[in-house]
Amino acid sequence: MLQDAHTELDSEVEAPLITLGQLLREGIPVRKLANAIERYGIYTLDRFGRLFNIYVGDDVERALSLLEKQHKWEMDPGSPIRSDRKPPLELRSGEYDDPYEDFGWPANLLPNFDNTYQIQPEGTLVEKVSRKAPDAFMAALVRLAVRLASRDPDINIEELPGTKADLQRMADEFDDDLKCKPSTFWTYIKPFFKFKPGSRRTNYYRERHPDCHKREDSSKPSQR
Repeated sequence: MLQDAHTELDSEVEAPLITLGQLLREGIPVRKLANAIERYGIYTLDRFGRLFNIYVGDDVERALSLLEKQHKWEMDPGSPIRSDRKPPLELRSGEYDDPYEDFGWPANLLPNFDNTYQIQPEGTLVEKVSRKAPDAFMAALVRLAVRLASRDPDINIEELPGTKADLQRMADEFDDDLKCKPSTFWTYIKPFFKFKPGSRRTNYYRERHPDCHKREDSSKPSQR
């Protein structure tokens, strides 16, 4: 399990949640919302009203499944003209447990959906936190870059494969000085490492650096 896969949002950056339902009704395409979730994670409230940023796990899959249902309805040519088949988005609209209202982004951290590979500059975590990576982290990051290049001479740190979660799983075991919350990790590496547009989860790092995934592999139940 990825450490801090569910990260509570600091109180100073909380803002009203702009939900998937609101964004879909405003005409944001399903594909752009899915890109944003896979790239940056998404936010949800727990039963105590705490706002969390989620990157992996069942909650993320649930959010993507909601988008998938809406996408399938939109792709069915007969659906929009059939009064007995409301879109999934509207089936429980206005109800207390409307699932499309369970996920979204705080208004001040809303992705730019016209370019889902960049966050809008105003109100980003980088600006809010305004912190510099510790020297030990930077030294470890250089070692990580050297390690990546040693296993793949053609790798480009401006266009890394996979997602930041993939890289962090490797980094956590590669060097203890790189261990931190996912939001902190991204803040620290963002000026130096970038990922290929449209990249999805991958086994690239596991295959080339199996020694940096031993703890993760050992935590999995054995199959007999």
